Amino acid sequence: MIIHLTLPMNLATIGRSSERRSRLITLSVLTCKNDECQYDILLQRSFVREIFSHSRLVHAGNEILNFVCHHCGSGNRYYPSELREQEFSFDPYALADGQSVFHESLRCVEEQCSTHARVHTMATNGCADAAPTKPLAEWQLHGITCCDGHQVREPLKVVAKLRSRVA
Repeated sequence: MIIHLTLPMNLATIGRSSERRSRLITLSVLTCKNDECQYDILLQRSFVREIFSHSRLVHAGNEILNFVCHHCGSGNRYYPSELREQEFSFDPYALADGQSVFHESLRCVEEQCSTHARVHTMATNGCADAAPTKPLAEWQLHGITCCDGHQVREPLKVVAKLRSRVA
């Protein structure tokens, strides 16, 4: 599924120093948990709020965001306390069609389980038919479970009826 995010600033405003100073954007930053990568993934705050508000998987009172780093393919669970907010004087995702996040619904190891694990990553572009930046076959998931707490099945198996793409 593609979640299309339109950021409030475009490339035309980046070059003007007066607007650059007056237009700050605050993004949520999560750091890849792979010790060899530790890439900072930048996400629009409204996306993060939406994901946490719709999260069915709650652990010790905290919502969980399952996210795959689009650089190394490492997928981990993130809690709201692990994200930080940072202001930028320009928009690092100032694409003409916005920032897009891809999500996939994955099966767990329990055959009779009716739930799934929803895992997010960056999309290749803002188009409705965009794929994840890092292909599913290259994902290495760590500690990601379905909503009932079962580990995700390996090799990864998509819940076909739940996979969709919207802009």
